[in-house]
Amino acid sequence: MKSYIYDSYSHEELEKIVHFTNHTNNGYPTSNCIARGYFNNIFFKKLNFPKICELYKGDYLSLFNEYYTIINQIMKTNKILGIIQNEEGIFEFSELLDETKFLDSGNSFEWIEILSLFDKILFDINACIRYNVLSKEKIGFETAIWNFTIDGILFDLDPPKILKNSMDISFTRKDDFDHKQRTLYRSFDEIGMKFNLLVTLILGEKHNSFVVKNQPNNYIEILIEKIMQSATSTLIKKQMIENLINGIAKEENFIGHPIEIIRREIMTKEKGDNKIFIFVAGTSESGKSGGINYLKDNYSEIQHIKIRDIFPKVYADTSSKLSFEDWQNFEENRDLNNFWKLFVNKVYEIADDSKSIIILDTMYGVEGMIELYNILGDRVNLLYIDAPFNERVMREYKRLRSDSINGTRKADLTITIEDVIERTIKKDKKKNKKGANKLPQLTYSVDKQSVEIDGVGEQFATIINNDSTLENFHGMLDNYIKSKLTKPKEYVRK
Repeated sequence: MKSYIYDSYSHEELEKIVHFTNHTNNGYPTSNCIARGYFNNIFFKKLNFPKICELYKGDYLSLFNEYYTIINQIMKTNKILGIIQNEEGIFEFSELLDETKFLDSGNSFEWIEILSLFDKILFDINACIRYNVLSKEKIGFETAIWNFTIDGILFDLDPPKILKNSMDISFTRKDDFDHKQRTLYRSFDEIGMKFNLLVTLILGEKHNSFVVKNQPNNYIEILIEKIMQSATSTLIKKQMIENLINGIAKEENFIGHPIEIIRREIMTKEKGDNKIFIFVAGTSESGKSGGINYLKDNYSEIQHIKIRDIFPKVYADTSSKLSFEDWQNFEENRDLNNFWKLFVNKVYEIADDSKSIIILDTMYGVEGMIELYNILGDRVNLLYIDAPFNERVMREYKRLRSDSINGTRKADLTITIEDVIERTIKKDKKKNKKGANKLPQLTYSVDKQSVEIDGVGEQFATIINNDSTLENFHGMLDNYIKSKLTKPKEYVRK
């Protein structure tokens, strides 16, 4: 039996907590933990002892004690109450934290909070760097932003990260060169620690682990500038700039390298910045699909993407345990801006470099359109296609009673006008429940910084009434798209 006690509890008292408490999945997750639980204000976890023995041959408790004593002097850490080893394994006890402060479980935080946390962790990294310069050993920590609470407490302290006399006792898999290189770079190298911090913020948002509210679109540039300003020497700053510009040399690369993830994210956003988005909406059977196909077939600059095809890809990224429908409902209600931000980022990823205009259909929700403008600004447009009810019914009636020209659908001669009328009314009602009928009422604010319903500013949507011949409809579409083709060139210049 061995233990290190850092509080007023005794070895026996801590062991009793383990014996009288079920090991559950409650509490924050760690990579080195196989069971966890809590009792009153104490959180405990059972460490993966076989894994520890495989990766480290020394006295783990002594190493942890040394690491905790040092790291606790360098930065603010969660209070460890004790660590004990018995016949069952190794147990670590700490003060129970407030789960609402974790960058996990879908918690939401303001951008200003994230900015403050980012600054604090950069300060902690520099404190580690200073310690490493003065001592004969190196100390490090996992700089993933989700290992900190929002108020800046580092809580994932195992396994300890110490290098002594160039000996690697940082729990890397020695037979896996990539894993060893990745661990040492992210936990001890100044550039690696700081860029890993940024990457984990990007990934945490992408996987929807947490939500950042009121985050500026250029947040990556803002945080890179903070990283540059925090450089401990001009040499380090120069290396940071060179890495971002030129990337990582082949011999230095490994899977998921922070520099390459950041470069890819910057290039993806730049690719999106060079495009304009046209969301298409309108009444049922007004000619939206035909109009989009006409534009796509006649203008090589256009890429057509269906909205319904994007959200399943976003959903797959999040690894949510909810069904797709439940996830969508939950995210729309929780934070609509973040919901559409995830959508926009996915469009950036799949957008074709050679296309300058992306047409997306079909847009129903008016609140979603407002958030899209908040995210994309004047790069987003709304095209609303309408037609008189009787003409919509007749066009659909004739279409269904004729063989498809480009597809395999055969004419349905049993369909009646009454059937089409009933179906069209149902479709319109379903769209209007989400606010589709309010889309034409959107207007710019006076300063054009936002759009709103029934405001006093200029109309936001371009409305095309498909109430004449097909040639006339195509002519109006031509005029509309030609007015947009000059805009992407303006974004490239910017």
